[in-house]
Amino acid sequence: MTRQGVAILCATSLFVGLFGAPALLRAAEPPAPTLVVFEALAEASPKRAGLRVDVDELGSDGASIATKIEEDAKVAFDAEGLKEPIDELDPVIVVAIERLDDPENPGYVVGFSIEQDDEIVAGSARQSDCKLCTRTELVELVQKVLDDLLELAAESQADRTPAGDGGAEAGAEAGGDGAEGDGGREGGEEVEAIGPLGFAGIGVGVIGLAGVGAGAGLLVKGIEEIPERPIDSRDYRPGGYAALAVGGAALVAGVVMIAIDVSKRKKARSRESARVRWDGLGVSF
Repeated sequence: MTRQGVAILCATSLFVGLFGAPALLRAAEPPAPTLVVFEALAEASPKRAGLRVDVDELGSDGASIATKIEEDAKVAFDAEGLKEPIDELDPVIVVAIERLDDPENPGYVVGFSIEQDDEIVAGSARQSDCKLCTRTELVELVQKVLDDLLELAAESQADRTPAGDGGAEAGAEAGGDGAEGDGGREGGEEVEAIGPLGFAGIGVGVIGLAGVGAGAGLLVKGIEEIPERPIDSRDYRPGGYAALAVGGAALVAGVVMIAIDVSKRKKARSRESARVRWDGLGVSF
């Protein structure tokens, strides 16, 4: 092998040792967790509300009245862009109709409210009397009040932002996002950026890099004559090839050890810092 070829081989080995390690480390790192911006989700999510008509006290007449109220209400809900509720966190407009207990003034009494998570939304409870009303007038009265309650229901949307989101924001303001600052924490203990396996990999890599350099130097020396014995010469190439092979193997082994250690610890930090709980839908990230 010529001196020019040896120089090229050495340069290639050193390039791999110096620049190949970061590339392998990047390849071994797990993908960064996708951070969900809950404010954007809240804006993009449709508003939801439901309707429940209680006509049990009306007997056989109740079914037809409830059907008409629900049909008219659906049109109003669609006009407001309100979708059907998905769980108890979404508001539900409740309409309870009873007959007036007054033989001289027959009619209906209608109670309205908005229920959300087993509670009554403030300002939603009200009652209306419909004396001497026909069924058509009763439905019109209910529809009029519903129109007023729809705006309140649209404003009383479920807050599904995780309970720990505020704490995460406070932690970000105080010391960064966990990956920058305290290095991330797992079980209350600090997770170092690199562990024993990584430090061992650094040591092996340094030895390997030294071996590559030594092997390259021997290959550059090549064959030299012995001054005391002009007819003899000393061949450094076998030792150079051996040192280059052993050093290269050690360098690769060290890089792999560092990559494995960094990968494990980044996964640990990701599980702790990117944990998201969504109690309503059961979604976590």
